[in-house]
Amino acid sequence: MVLDQPVVDMENVCFSYNGKTVLENVNLVIGRGDLLAVIGPNGGGKTTLLKLIMGFLKPDSGNISVMGKKPTRVAAKIGYVPQNVHINKSFPITVIDVVLMGRLGLEGKFRRFSGKSRKKAYQALEQMDMAAYAESKIGHLSAGQRQRVLIARALVTEPALMLLDEPTASIDTGGQVEFYKLLNRLERDITVVVVSHDLLVISNYVQSVACVNRTLHYHDDSAITGDMLDTMYSCSADGICPVDFMGKHLMEEVPDLEKDKK
Repeated sequence: MVLDQPVVDMENVCFSYNGKTVLENVNLVIGRGDLLAVIGPNGGGKTTLLKLIMGFLKPDSGNISVMGKKPTRVAAKIGYVPQNVHINKSFPITVIDVVLMGRLGLEGKFRRFSGKSRKKAYQALEQMDMAAYAESKIGHLSAGQRQRVLIARALVTEPALMLLDEPTASIDTGGQVEFYKLLNRLERDITVVVVSHDLLVISNYVQSVACVNRTLHYHDDSAITGDMLDTMYSCSADGICPVDFMGKHLMEEVPDLEKDKK
């Protein structure tokens, strides 16, 4: 991938399901090393956006390129942690074995994992501060710890792009803060896209925000002010982007000093 080439480039993308428009005229460019938060209401198209980027879905119209190619051609370089990953807590599998599952497609399904794969698995756990639990049973971990293990499973494939769908939904606020600190420590050549409902928590760690509710509104970090984040941040059903709304509202509240002098 060319260094200055966008990791994700979506142009006028539309997608519908059973005749209902889910995403309309979406334009999005995600740069290398960015940490992007995707927010919006339930049913607004956030998960659909991720699936289009991965190539799981094809757009009705528009163009999508990932690392300069069609999404399906770079699937091996995309790490994905879906929403609501169900783990059988009673199944006697260790943390390191769960992470090694991420290497299955790279070494074959019926071969023993190489020393190289095991080393990479431990390195991925270290990145998520979970190396000390490598031999623990996955069912003995907390929800937040299990989520870190799933991120490590995605990291072990050495992805250029990580897509995380509501990774902190079952984690308390303190755990969410620690989780996003870990994400922020990932190597800068990994681009991360996180679907989240709680921008107040994630706002200190992201470089940009995409507000998705059928259409998409993109904002870099300069557009995200403290006053905006102090409000209840939720995308409205009528497609009004709260960042745009709050920005306009705040500007209207700034007094016209020149006018007041007259």
